Order: sequence, then structure tokens, then C-alpha cells
Amino acid sequence: MQPPTSYVIKHWTGTEWRDVGNAKKSPEQPLGSQWNEARFDPVISSKARIVFTHRSQSRSGVSEVLIWND
Repeated sequence: MQPPTSYVIKHWTGTEWRDVGNAKKSPEQPLGSQWNEARFDPVISSKARIVFTHRSQSRSGVSEVLIWND
């Protein structure tokens, strides 16, 4: 496995998936086997998903996702 080249966080509106607003990622370029943090505008949603852009023929995975209401 390799870290993805990028990722997008989406939320469910009840009828469609939309990108979260003003996502600030740290680090900007995703790293493997480390915490990758993203902060974004608050949303009310019943679902969230992360869409990866994979590096070449590699695949990426997630071991844990934490969502907080700051």
C-alpha cells in the first residue's frame, strides 16, 4: 500500500454527496502510517466518506476515522 496522492471528504445531504467546505489538510500531501488531519466548515449529515486519488497502481486504506464537533 502507498499513501494516496490526495483525498476529498464528502458529506451526505440526504440526496447527494457534496464536498465539505474549506477543507484545511495537515499535512497538505497525505502521508502513510501517520495521522492526517482535516478541518472543515461544520455540516449536519448522517454520513461521511473519503474519496482517494490513488498513487499509480497502488491502493490506499484507512485504519481509523475520527470525527469531532469543535
